Amino acid sequence: MTERAPRQSRAAVRTLVCESAAYVVLEDGIEKLSPTTVALRAGIHKGRVVRIHSNSVQLAAAIRRTGYERVEQLCEKFPRSRDTGVSAIAACLYELVEQAGTDAVVRAMYALDAADAPAAPGHFTIYGLWRSHFMTLLNTDLDGSPTEDTSVHARLTEVADVLVDALAGFTTPRGAPSELPVRFDHVHLLLTAVLPMVCSDADYAAHMHQYLPRLRRMYGTRVDDAVPH
Repeated sequence: MTERAPRQSRAAVRTLVCESAAYVVLEDGIEKLSPTTVALRAGIHKGRVVRIHSNSVQLAAAIRRTGYERVEQLCEKFPRSRDTGVSAIAACLYELVEQAGTDAVVRAMYALDAADAPAAPGHFTIYGLWRSHFMTLLNTDLDGSPTEDTSVHARLTEVADVLVDALAGFTTPRGAPSELPVRFDHVHLLLTAVLPMVCSDADYAAHMHQYLPRLRRMYGTRVDDAVPH
């Protein structure tokens, strides 16, 4: 007697459907997203997809929601116990770029945002999440509370806006994950140019000039180790 394969849980099917929808967006294009194409990609009956997401709008919303949650979870890792606000931003940027290169759902979310695909009501933009988190980290070096000095606040706001604009370019889902070393080079150039501007003193700025190349090498090594030889 042939044993039946164990039935997947509803949560597992939801994850499979979301991941499969992401690959449809990335490999076939947003216009191809549908319960039919997702079912084919996932290798399950279309009815199982429809019971979770009945149309392409719901599938896109699931990608956006899941991608947003994954990015939010990553951001919440920073600052770590020994991080300053500036060093936390540096590490966080590398992590976000790496995630955008390796996580299909996050990549598909960025593809939907870049294409201005219609979003569900109440959808929060990823750019707002980045900006809020960067401002929080920048204020960490000011004893954790927002500064009342308008000139300092203006500088921090400008830096946060520059980081968000640059990160939007770094995470655009073009090419393949193998381009990560090139994107990391761009991150390093950005951080070297911008972050010393918000260091509290000359010694801190000098430390960052030494720290940033080490950080670039660390993430470069991590990517190299992950690539099969």
